Amino acid sequence: MIRFRRRARGRLVSGWIAGGIVLLAALVFIPAGLGAPGGDSAFTQSLGKVFGSGGLTRALDALAIRALLAPADAKAGGEVELLLQITVDQGSYIYSVEDQGPFSPRPTHLELQIDGLLSPKGPLRESPPKTVYDAPFNRQLRVHKRLFTLSQKFRVAPGVRPGLHRVSGALKFHICDGNVCSTLKGKAFQAELKVVAASKLP
Repeated sequence: MIRFRRRARGRLVSGWIAGGIVLLAALVFIPAGLGAPGGDSAFTQSLGKVFGSGGLTRALDALAIRALLAPADAKAGGEVELLLQITVDQGSYIYSVEDQGPFSPRPTHLELQIDGLLSPKGPLRESPPKTVYDAPFNRQLRVHKRLFTLSQKFRVAPGVRPGLHRVSGALKFHICDGNVCSTLKGKAFQAELKVVAASKLP
């Protein structure tokens, strides 16, 4: 909170000027990932320089996902693992799935449509991240570059009928180039779950 004394008009004016300088400095040092999304803002224009024309929309094109569920044949009540192979364009990175403390970017995470089909077992796991200096947050942070994997174990619901089921989800992430970052984005993916009758499993 900024307090102003009212004893003299000169001091009041000086207080307003000082307050404006403090506010401007705070805005300058807000990490780009926390900026307001949308609009023809300076943030959007800066990101456009990183990802080319299209800015925030093109951020999604800098990342590709391959998803599969293993084993190929599962049974109701059994266990499967979702495997994601993720490729990030050269020069860009996304953050780790781990919470990196206060005033850090939101961890990379999954949003899945699995109600009535799967229930998670244990945490989302990742291949070893790299530690880099991240200018937007002005600190050392754990990130993923180029090719890496995420995995999550699930239990198949006991009442799931045999057959082919589609699992839909989205990877939620910030993507950065070391100078600017996108707002939180979501990249959709799908994987197929084949459930077979227990009597047909070896």
